[in-house]
Amino acid sequence: MTAPMPVRPPEPPEKLPPAPSRAPEQRRPSRLLAPLRETGKLFALGIAVARAIFRRPFQLREFIEQFWFVASVTILPAALVSIPFGAVIALQVGSLTQQL
Repeated sequence: MTAPMPVRPPEPPEKLPPAPSRAPEQRRPSRLLAPLRETGKLFALGIAVARAIFRRPFQLREFIEQFWFVASVTILPAALVSIPFGAVIALQVGSLTQQL
């Protein structure tokens, strides 16, 4: 059986080597420029999509399958959310007509 190895306490922060500084291009973007960059990326995506729409071959079958999938997944949640709004409007209108 071997003797247990002694455990050294961690070095204090002043003895640790300094963190390397970041290059100017790796710095965090300012709070004002970050939304503009994201907006620019979204705009570039829109342009790429608009250019790709008119190139052949247009995948009509794939488009229909994707459209049907998105529609079938979102119809039920949209209906479930709209029912309470409709009920509130109906109650408000009913209350208004009783007051007249």
